[in-house]
Amino acid sequence: MRRVGCLLLLSTCFLYAVFAQRFAEIHLQLSFLDFPIFVGEFLLIGSLLLLAAIFWKEGTKPSGPFWVLLGIYIVWILMKALIGYHDYGPLAFRSAALFYYPLFAVLAFHFWHRSDFSSFVTVFLLMGLAVIPHFVEWYGYFYCPLVMIWIILAFHFPVKKLRFVLMAIAPFIFDFGVFLDVSYSRSHIIGVFISILFLLLFLTWMLIRSVKPFLKTAGVVLLGVAVLFGAFFVRQKISHFFSLQAMRGVNEGEVRQLLHEVSPQFQLQDIPVRLYIPESPIPSEKSENVMVTEKEKGGTAVSKTGFLSATPDGSVNSVLLRLYIWRDLMREVIDTRSWLGQSFGKPQRSRTVEMLGWSFGDWWGLGWMPPHNSFIHAIYRAGIVGVLLIAVFLLSILMLARDFVRMQSVAGLLFLTILVYWICIANFLSFLEVPYTAVPFWVLYGVVWKYRMSLTLS
Repeated sequence: MRRVGCLLLLSTCFLYAVFAQRFAEIHLQLSFLDFPIFVGEFLLIGSLLLLAAIFWKEGTKPSGPFWVLLGIYIVWILMKALIGYHDYGPLAFRSAALFYYPLFAVLAFHFWHRSDFSSFVTVFLLMGLAVIPHFVEWYGYFYCPLVMIWIILAFHFPVKKLRFVLMAIAPFIFDFGVFLDVSYSRSHIIGVFISILFLLLFLTWMLIRSVKPFLKTAGVVLLGVAVLFGAFFVRQKISHFFSLQAMRGVNEGEVRQLLHEVSPQFQLQDIPVRLYIPESPIPSEKSENVMVTEKEKGGTAVSKTGFLSATPDGSVNSVLLRLYIWRDLMREVIDTRSWLGQSFGKPQRSRTVEMLGWSFGDWWGLGWMPPHNSFIHAIYRAGIVGVLLIAVFLLSILMLARDFVRMQSVAGLLFLTILVYWICIANFLSFLEVPYTAVPFWVLYGVVWKYRMSLTLS
């Protein structure tokens, strides 16, 4: 039964990696409910029932501090979700997903076992990674992690003589240029830089801890490579791509002047709250509360509706947009003294973004603004509890890295490198709120913990 659960989670993650939002939006709308039930929720409920059946069959009674804390955590999520639904509506359940998707880590931990990955399974997965890209395209933020998984499987290939062959043909199967493709996204570049640096530093620590002199020397050499990599990457890729001029590209003084003039008379409009943007066209009219002027200066244009137009490269707004959203969310928490977080059902709005008219299709079509940062969103919804959850999670990543270094497990560090890459992405996107990225993330997190438990400390 555990293998059934493992197969169910892995096959769903595969469908998310290929079809992403198209698969995630498959849902069932019951006549007596005013919200849909998506495939991710069916997967969660079915997997929990399967785990309960496994415990019942094996005569296992979950006990101990972990299960007590997990029970309290689930009750807290249910209470926050139900209260938010009563006060505001179905958005409460979408916000709750950020907190109940981590349950997939518990499920993956109990379903996965190292013995499931036999020689046949390893060969099957390698063939899949080699063949599938010729027929379908992986969802963007899965490409680099799948390359890392290929490397892990190659290291564990049953025929040792073929391991280096599999490593050698990897460049012919995957486009390694994606790792350094600055046109991809800023969050991707940050994720690649930090995750590879993370891997190099902990591999260096592992080699230096070795008792063999030549490995210690290799560790020192690798540390030098890490320093050179960081210097090159920052100089060639990061510095220009993230320069203040490139990031802003607009006349900030003019933006501030606009906000100063508009702010006194601006009122947030009542907008219907939806779980996702409807298929019907969104009205093009914008708020009448903003300043009605037109200015041209330094490439910055303010339209007659009072909204700052998109900048020439199309990327500047996305940077300042996020800064304004994060600032407004944190201000709301502090001003309202919501130390335990806002209601799960309350639509998060950004006053600054709406005054500027940026990302109009999101907040006008949804009635709320995507936070573009899963960790800030967790703090916005859970307050101090959110801060504590984030701290525990990040501490667990460091603990896993320490243990894998002690166990001399390169595969463990490669698994963590994938998680670190996704953690970086989650700082700039609503990555842990949507099932097609959150479910694979937490499934991998659970597998990494189980893998660590399966190893023996030397």
